[in-house]
Amino acid sequence: MPLDGLARYLDAEQRLGRVDRDADPRAMASLLVGACFHHAFLATFSGELPSDADRADLARRLVAVLLGPA
Repeated sequence: MPLDGLARYLDAEQRLGRVDRDADPRAMASLLVGACFHHAFLATFSGELPSDADRADLARRLVAVLLGPA
């Protein structure tokens, strides 16, 4: 399950001090995976697939919302 793997990754990052200790890794993973599925659904439904650069930009913006700017 992608959600489980991402939650484990975020938990490990939290233990290393790179994710806020008060954050909820499972909730963060749910928000990221949910947002990605939402954008993929809309792109597939509309037939307008985003470029690699657009997908990378979206990923950076989503992570920044949860972790804050780098």
